[in-house]
Amino acid sequence: MPSNLSNEFLLFSFFFILFALLVEYVMKRKVGIKKGFKYEPYSALQKRVEYGILAVYIALVIFAGIGSFFLSFGIFITIITILRTIIEWKFARSEKNHLLFSLHLGLLAFYYLSVYLLFPNILYNNE
Repeated sequence: MPSNLSNEFLLFSFFFILFALLVEYVMKRKVGIKKGFKYEPYSALQKRVEYGILAVYIALVIFAGIGSFFLSFGIFITIITILRTIIEWKFARSEKNHLLFSLHLGLLAFYYLSVYLLFPNILYNNE
């Protein structure tokens, strides 16, 4: 990967993180989420499912070599975030944390779409 592409990608990622933090701050103020958020599973089953998804992901990366780490990690994070959004919405709707998970899911999708359009080589190179 050429160094100028990697520098541009890192700069883009840095500014995207700043943008995401600003959007999350604004959303917390608008929705009225005052406290910090510490994620804890609601049941032992949810914890086992999340650990199972993590184990499958690690096994696929190590043994099957499923391709680009960047792309596969994005898919893993998306699956976990969808699961957590649904659980938060179902069991703790009044705390409004499911809105933050939904925001994170949207920002993640926007980030990957932007990277795909601006830096297509990053998604497919394993260097």
